[in-house]
This record gives sequence, structure tokens and C-alpha cells, in this order.
Amino acid sequence: MHAAGGSDRASEAWAYRRGESLAVAHAGEGNASAGQLAEVGIRPLPAPSRALISDERPLVRHTPYDERTTREGAMATIEAGEVTNEELRGFLWTLFGKLSAPTLTKETTALLCVDIQYVDAHPDFGLGAKAKKLELAHFLDYYWERLENIVLPNVRRLQEVARSRGIEIVHIRVASSTADGRDSTLRYKSFGLRTPRDTKEAQFLEEVAPQGDEIVVSKVTSSAFNSTNIDRMLRNIGIRNVIVTGVVTNGCVESTTRSAAELDYGTIVVEDATAAMAPQLHEHSLLSMGYKDAAIRSTDEVVELLEAL
Repeated sequence: MHAAGGSDRASEAWAYRRGESLAVAHAGEGNASAGQLAEVGIRPLPAPSRALISDERPLVRHTPYDERTTREGAMATIEAGEVTNEELRGFLWTLFGKLSAPTLTKETTALLCVDIQYVDAHPDFGLGAKAKKLELAHFLDYYWERLENIVLPNVRRLQEVARSRGIEIVHIRVASSTADGRDSTLRYKSFGLRTPRDTKEAQFLEEVAPQGDEIVVSKVTSSAFNSTNIDRMLRNIGIRNVIVTGVVTNGCVESTTRSAAELDYGTIVVEDATAAMAPQLHEHSLLSMGYKDAAIRSTDEVVELLEAL
């Protein structure tokens, strides 16, 4: 690319690594200075700050791309580096606006517990058993540890508070209506997720299982709203706000959350009452949902909201 005056020294601009800027503008006989880059309309961005969710790695790593900048006929190439969680979240909030949490009342709020069942939330059944058979079980160590030590205790805590306040709890699971799972979607069949409702894999973990006449919704899609009557059911009860927990964050939790948001439910996702099979999947999903689909809150924050009702 050629800068004003015929110089091609700004063929590459600035790359970034966590916490520091690296000038990598170089071509031809020497390096382009910041002043020379400014002449063609390029200025360095601030050095990235630490990520909010992960201190060890950026949430999003961009592969290099060419962005053509024209100033008085001059063009140059900008090579983008890494973008931290904080920077990307700030950009998205600035561009789209920050999604606020809904105003909750006991009568209009439901706690959704998504897919906390043996097929995907127990290491000895379903996907856990399949991972062991394929000698891939070690890849799920993080997931099982997070479920046992963080997610299940927090879901139980939220359920206890909801029950004490008379707030509706809806338990959602993957469960087909037929013994061979033939009513499952093609996508679920390809995953090996034929989960007939009477099998062990379709049952909820005992720690967070339904009590009394709490509602159970069986689905064969990622979103609970795509293959069930949950929308009609919630509206019949008078529910306008949902608090989403469960697994996996980037799968059925996110799909259900997006559907709820598009149907105009006020939506909260409880960050530490959800889990994905790898931390980066969890982080990506929260960042994606957090600027357009749901308010992201901790269990402590949601418990405080519910106890005040």
C-alpha cells in the first residue's frame, strides 16, 4: 500500500499483545514512525487492559485483517491484534447501549433451570460416558468441577429462595417422547442425543430436581421455546421475566435466553449458575448475550433481588 508522497513504509501498522503496544510498521528500507502513520490517517489504539472475565487470556483473538483507510487519496493497511473482554464489552455497550436488568416481581418472574440432567450434567452418563469411551474424559475435568463446586450449589440456593418467595420454577430437559428418539431433531440425532423421557439420561440430577407440582418442560431442541409450549405456559401464568440457569452456557442456555429475549421477556442469566465444557466457551457466550439478550448477574446479586420481593 502507498502512503501520501509515494511512501510504502506504512504497509503494516500496529499489533497489540496484552498490556503493551508493539510497533510493527515496517516495509521497504525502514520503519514508519507514529507521525508518518498519522499522515495517512492511522493512529494507534490504547493498549489493551486486563480482561474482566479471564486474567489469563483475551476473550477474542482476531486473525489479521486488512482495513483500508483513505485520507487525501492515501491508503494503508491496519493489522489488528488482540481485543480484551473489557475492550470488546465496552465497544458493544457503546454501540448498542447497555441492557438493563428487568424489574422483578414475584408474580411475573420464573426461574428456569435448563438441562441439569444426567445426559449432560453427570460424568457417568450421556456425554460423560461417551467421553470416557473415547478416552477424552480429561477434557471435561473443568466442566465437572465447575458443576459440582459452583453451579449445582448456586442453582440449589436460587431454587430455595424462589420457593420461599413463591416464585415459579420451571425445569427444562432434553427428552424425546418416543422410546427410540425418532422425534428428536436431525441435529440432536447426529450428536447422539436421543434421550427418551423414561431413560436415566432424561432425569434431572437429584440435587436440583423438581419438587411438588413445579413445571417440567421436555424439549428436543436447544431452545426451550422452539419445540415446546413454554411460551404459552409462561404467559398463561403471567410470567414476564425469566432468570436462566443451567447447562451448557453456549448451547441450550444461550439458545433459550435468546428466544426469551426475542419474545420480549425480561431476561437475566446467572453467570455462576451456568457452565460450559470449556471456560472460553462460557466466556464467549456471556459476552455475546450480555449486550443484547440478557443482564448477566451473579447468584449473590439475584438472591438479593429475590429476597427483596
